[in-house]
Amino acid sequence: MKKMILLVVLGSLLGSAVPAAETNRVEIDVKQTGAVISPLLFGCNLEVTRRGIWRGLGAEMVANRKFAAVSNGLPKRWYPLPGVGGMTMDDKVVFVGKGAVRVGGDKPGGLGQQQEALAFQKGTRYTFRWWLKAEADQLLSMRIADDKNTQTIFQTEKKLKPGDWQLWTGKFKAPVTAENARLEIASKNPGVFWVGAASVQPADAFHGMRRDVIELLKQIKPGTLRFPGGCYAEEYRW
Repeated sequence: MKKMILLVVLGSLLGSAVPAAETNRVEIDVKQTGAVISPLLFGCNLEVTRRGIWRGLGAEMVANRKFAAVSNGLPKRWYPLPGVGGMTMDDKVVFVGKGAVRVGGDKPGGLGQQQEALAFQKGTRYTFRWWLKAEADQLLSMRIADDKNTQTIFQTEKKLKPGDWQLWTGKFKAPVTAENARLEIASKNPGVFWVGAASVQPADAFHGMRRDVIELLKQIKPGTLRFPGGCYAEEYRW
C-alpha cells in the first residue's frame, strides 16, 4: 500500500518577496521498512551540576558547595551571618578550584545559605561534610534551621585545630519536615578559618545520587545515562 502526502513548500523568507505557495506530491511505500532502531540509543541527559533541574538525580542539597561561582568577591548563594566577622573569597588558600572562603577576623565569623533544595523530611537521616582549615584553635558551630529561623533542625560543634585541611563529617535525623531551610557555620571565638567545600545529602545516597530517583529511572530503563552533566543554559541571559 502506498500513501499520498501533500507537502506545501514555502518560498524563502530571506528573500525580498515570497512566491506563491507550491504543492508537491511525494509517494511513500509504508511496506518498506528499515533496520530496527536499537533501544540503547535512548538515553537520559540530566544537567544538574548548576541546578538546571530541581531536586533531580543529584543527592547534593548545598548550592555552590565548592564556591566555584563568585560575584563581587563573594561566593554566590552564600551570605555572611549578621553581626559577625568578615567573609570573602581567598585565592591564596585553596582547597579545590581557585580559592576558599575566608571567614572571621577580629571577631567571630560565619556564613550560611537558604534555598529551596535544602528540604528535610521528618525521620530521614542525612550526612553533612565540611572541609575546613584554621590558623589557630577554633570552636565552630554548625546549625540547620527552618525557613523562618525559628526552629533548629540540627546543631553541633567542632573543635578545629590549626594546620592542614580537615574534614568535619557526621549524620543526623531530621526531627521535622522543612523546606527552604537555612544552613550555617560559624566560629565562637575571634580568628580566621577557611571553608573549602560543604555538603549535605541524604544518608542513603548512592555515589552522590538519590536512591528514590534511581528506582524511577529503573522503570524508564534508559540505554545510557549522563550524570552529573554540566550545562550553562540556565545561566545564559536569554
